[in-house]
Amino acid sequence: MSSPEIVDLDTSGVDYGDLVKSVATFLGYDPANLTDGQKSQIDGYVQSGVRNFYYPPKTIEGIDEHFEWSFIRRPTWLPVSAGADSYPLGYGFGRVAGQIEVVDDPGPTIPIIPYADIVRFRARGDRGRPRFAAVVACRTDGSRTQTKMLHLYPMPDRDYTLHFMCDADTGKLDAEDRPYPLGGSMFAELITESCLAVAEQRANDEEGLHTKKFAELLVSMIARDRKSSAQNFGDIGDPEGRDFDFGNCHH
Repeated sequence: MSSPEIVDLDTSGVDYGDLVKSVATFLGYDPANLTDGQKSQIDGYVQSGVRNFYYPPKTIEGIDEHFEWSFIRRPTWLPVSAGADSYPLGYGFGRVAGQIEVVDDPGPTIPIIPYADIVRFRARGDRGRPRFAAVVACRTDGSRTQTKMLHLYPMPDRDYTLHFMCDADTGKLDAEDRPYPLGGSMFAELITESCLAVAEQRANDEEGLHTKKFAELLVSMIARDRKSSAQNFGDIGDPEGRDFDFGNCHH
């Protein structure tokens, strides 16, 4: 199962080229004649500005500490096979939001618990419908982006399909393959101001007009996003304070 395909192109949204032009103009560069050094500088500001938009600073007055944009989350369906209890989650995965459902075997959801508990439970050698899961960062030598693994207990006794919400892919923007940031046209001005605020702070070493405008727009757009569809999530997926009964594991 997969997410529905998007068939309409949102031409009113801001893309990578638009952001580059805005930042270049702010810096006093000619957007049509950028040197390699200028392109690299601007790209850094744009990427940082987009990340700043995705994950707003909690220090801005009026920003709820646990707020997350509604569009950051995406549904994921993960097929698991009998005899396999660990699965790579791929590049761009952030975290599981909430608990995991077993689509083809209705019943209790699968909570996220510490990996140490998964290891301890696995020593029993049980097989059956997955009941617990842990997400662990994979080792990396720094040559590529770090990925994560989903570990299940007990060992699946047959094929299942798991469904959960996770952070959307927020990879780097580029002009060809990934020109559009998440959020769509509704957030075009906020994304632009975020990039300009970063340029303002790093190039001019000041928090000026664009930093102020970004903060004002951010508070306004959070309210709008909440009204349309967003929710306030707490420390979702945090194993501390989880509400499930370890007694069900008979340990």
